[in-house]
Amino acid sequence: MLKPELIPFLYSNVFLLVFTVLVCFFLLDFVKRKKGPRFPPGPRGVPFLGNILQVDFSHPMVFFNQVKQKFGDIVSVQFFWHKIVVLNGFESMKEALINRSEDIADRPRFPLFEKLGFTDNTKGLVIIGYGKSWREQRRFTLSTLRNFGMGKKSLEERVAEEAQCLCTAFKSYKGHPFDPHYLIDNAVSNVICSITFGDRFEYDDAKFQKLLHLLDAALESDSGFMAQVLNEIPWLLNIPWLADFVLKPDRDAMAFLKEIISEHKNTYNPNYIRDFIDAYLLEMEKEKESESSFTERNLLYSTYDLFTAGTGTTSTTLRWALIYMLLYPNIQGK
Repeated sequence: MLKPELIPFLYSNVFLLVFTVLVCFFLLDFVKRKKGPRFPPGPRGVPFLGNILQVDFSHPMVFFNQVKQKFGDIVSVQFFWHKIVVLNGFESMKEALINRSEDIADRPRFPLFEKLGFTDNTKGLVIIGYGKSWREQRRFTLSTLRNFGMGKKSLEERVAEEAQCLCTAFKSYKGHPFDPHYLIDNAVSNVICSITFGDRFEYDDAKFQKLLHLLDAALESDSGFMAQVLNEIPWLLNIPWLADFVLKPDRDAMAFLKEIISEHKNTYNPNYIRDFIDAYLLEMEKEKESESSFTERNLLYSTYDLFTAGTGTTSTTLRWALIYMLLYPNIQGK
């Protein structure tokens, strides 16, 4: 049993210890969040968390637009201790992406995607940074896509045909209001499908509609608040149910693509290459004796990358174009 006269001494020492720890944490936070003299301006964040609580991740552009109005086209924000530079406007993006492309060529680590399987020895095309495997995959993919028409007249004709199918789908509503979201997704994905799978899907195909919804859900989940927290505090990924919850849409979409790859393997003929998957299977055969990055796992990730990178970006751009034309009838008239 403690002597009564020791209690004040223990209390004072515990208080001193807690106070010292807090001071050390705040000093560490100050050092971590301190910006260099040439770092872009940005909104003030709170200790440890930075600006992450200020962003509504279901509508992040609202926050970034407010920041742009106050600080200009090049601004900085912080998620925890991770400093992020945000570019707005044509001129600043042209300067970064074209004039200084070498300076921003790499990508940061995304622990969440590494949990999904995008690790150093299984790199896809988009998500993970620029190692030897990435270069191998990218070189092969660009070459294969060109062989199947990318940048050529044949692909332009395919796009025009799909655009005609999309217009027919629009006209089927006979002037009644409708949401074009998944119709446009379907049209854009069909162009990718014609190269990747060698076929297109009808707009009422329930199985394909499921994939489009899964890709949308995956994009929403991967860019949501919880995903940002997991990327900034990777040890939280050791909580199994938490990572599984965030990554479920990605895994469900990959399961769909696995089925298509499996069907291709069953009908594969090395003398008749129908699409990207067949070309990849042929490359796997050629490289099976060497230590290359052409594996069945990378085939899945590369196919997934093509879909996630190609469908959402183009579809979103087209939907913005529709809104623009609705708001400006004179542009629509042209």
